[in-house]
Amino acid sequence: ADNPFVSLSAANYFITNYVYYTNYYQTAQYNKVINLLQLSASKKIKLTKRWNWYAEVTLQQTDAAAPIKVPLIFTRNRIAYEGVFFKNLNLSTGLEFRFYTPYKAYNYSPVMGQFVPQDTFVLRNRPDVTAFLHFRIKSFTGFLRVENINTINFSEGFGFTKYNFSAPHYAYPGFVFRFGIQWAFVN
Repeated sequence: ADNPFVSLSAANYFITNYVYYTNYYQTAQYNKVINLLQLSASKKIKLTKRWNWYAEVTLQQTDAAAPIKVPLIFTRNRIAYEGVFFKNLNLSTGLEFRFYTPYKAYNYSPVMGQFVPQDTFVLRNRPDVTAFLHFRIKSFTGFLRVENINTINFSEGFGFTKYNFSAPHYAYPGFVFRFGIQWAFVN
């Protein structure tokens, strides 16, 4: 449902005969129906003429006995300075924050290359923080991204060592700098 105030969406997934790993090398099949319910809302909030806040939140729930585990709330927020400058420069720059509530994330089996449900470790991460600069000049498009700024650590000097985890004992990388370009030539 899209309207000028807020965009709302709902999805209800039914998964049957779900095959998964029960531990690092044994498989099983869940014979009951798994119900995954997701409710989402998003809104673009104009702060000033050029500053915008993009807010998205998703509420999701599964059966507690199901082998699929998801965080209850996932949110992504972007604060961006946007506009068209010098007739041709289309620019968007700012900060992005992503956060999800603690949940019992999957374990990882490096031998099988698969994720494994577990019920002992609760994953609690800090919000992911990213700075970005996206621009387009006519047919030239580029981006610069500085990701995982949230890993900054001043306790033992300066470094990017306060890692978030994707699974127990598997950390996301620290500071990451990404860039990309695309240039289309038209005859």
